[in-house]
Order: sequence, then C-alpha cells, then structure tokens
Amino acid sequence: MSTNVIVTAALEKKPKSFKDLKKEQLVAAAEYFGTESEGNVESLRADLADGGITWAMYHNVFIDPDNPIAEAVTPDEPAKVDVEDWTDAQEGETVTVTTAPAVPVLTQEKYLIKMVRENPYFEFKKYKFTQEKPYAIMDAKDAQEILSTERDFRQAFPDELQEFYS
Repeated sequence: MSTNVIVTAALEKKPKSFKDLKKEQLVAAAEYFGTESEGNVESLRADLADGGITWAMYHNVFIDPDNPIAEAVTPDEPAKVDVEDWTDAQEGETVTVTTAPAVPVLTQEKYLIKMVRENPYFEFKKYKFTQEKPYAIMDAKDAQEILSTERDFRQAFPDELQEFYS
C-alpha cells in the first residue's frame, strides 16, 4: 500500500516597499544600515527614511542581490561658493559650481546583440551564436562586456531580428 503525500508551499508575496515589511524585517534592515533598531513599525520606517535608506538599497541587500535595482539619480542643487575664500576672486563676483550626477547602470535592461563575424559557432559565457542564430538577448553587464572585448558584435535592431526570423 502506498500513500501519496501532497505538499503545498505557500508562496510568499515579495514585498514592494517598506510598508510591506514586518517588524522583524525592519529591525534587521535598521541594524544592517545603522539606523535606530528599536521602536514600533512606523518609527522604524521613519528612521530608515531619515537615514537615507531607499527601497532599492534594501532590495539589493535583502531581497535579490543578484538582480539589483538601479536607483534614479537626481542632480543636486548647484553649490554656491563664497568667493571671499578665493584669493584671486574679484570683489562682488559670484561663482556657481555644478557637479554632474553619477550615471546609473541599468542592470535590469536587456540588450539584443548580433554576431556579424563569419564564425559558424561562437560561445560567450552562457550565450551561443551561430550563423543560423546570430542573435542573443543579454543583460546589461554581459552586453557591455561582449561589445567591449570581442570584435564583430554589435547591438542589433529589433526589426533586424523580425526580418531575419520571418
């Protein structure tokens, strides 16, 4: 006689913001990022926000470090510089210094890469290119690497792919 056992696993909903986290998760985040780790749920969320901790930062450490979220970068206000601190400044001269923000790498984006070399077969990491199938869809990191290290590869146009396979 055999007994069939059915096991069902409850799929947990992935949190999308700090509001979806339980107190234990908020305490762990506070301890990791160095903010206040005591208090109620609302105060823990507030302390994380006051500490400059973003959801993307939490996601990249606790939820999915292999697929980080790129944070949007907004330029800061131009810094005003007091010209009295400069020995060669003219009387009454105002100088504004502006710094460029860092450009985020869009790691979630996918890129269509085409092999244009005459090789019948070429392998790059987990991607295989042939004369019959010269296209591969890659994440940003792999696309950047193949385009900068290998010759005869380029970013393909979506209409090329459609034309090739039709």
